[in-house]
Amino acid sequence: MPSGGYLLRVVSAPAEAYLKGLRKPLAVMVPLFVAFIAVGAMLPKPVQDALTETMGKQFEPMLRLPPVLLMIAIFLNNTLKCLAAMLLGMFFGVAPILFVAANGVMIGLVASSFTSLRGPLATMAAILPHGVIEIPAFIISSAIGLRLGVKFYRRIRGEHGLGAELAAALLFFLVYLVPAFFVAAFIEAYVTPVILSLVVRA
Repeated sequence: MPSGGYLLRVVSAPAEAYLKGLRKPLAVMVPLFVAFIAVGAMLPKPVQDALTETMGKQFEPMLRLPPVLLMIAIFLNNTLKCLAAMLLGMFFGVAPILFVAANGVMIGLVASSFTSLRGPLATMAAILPHGVIEIPAFIISSAIGLRLGVKFYRRIRGEHGLGAELAAALLFFLVYLVPAFFVAAFIEAYVTPVILSLVVRA
């Protein structure tokens, strides 16, 4: 089993040092995410409308919250879901793959529906301010889950190191991804609505 020095390096080294080990999982997750965005955008309009209405009802109570509570709700929702997908990835990487696919479809259909109503500039204003942080963070957490699934498979075949890999994954999640989700939630609650309102009024 790798020594505790491996875990220490995860914290002390720049994020790129850990991300290098995620190149192959990211090479799977990024194209998968893009492909399912396209799937969501190309769904028939009645299906898009039905799914958008369902999601609207699901998130409507959250949108009524004051900004500080909305920020906390978004932060907890994103952090806990990504953490769950990452940890469940140990079981052969199925959960993070499904998680990325589902989120890709959701973003694709929301972007398509919103674009048809408000135009592409408004769609970018609604997604990009917080999305440039939130989307990479959730893709990275899913890639970590896929890596854990590979490590779990190798553990079944007799290799060691799953425990240290899991600890390193949790450490990276706490040190790098949790703050990213917090910043993204702050932007989504406080900044994105302002930018969107300016774009819509223009």
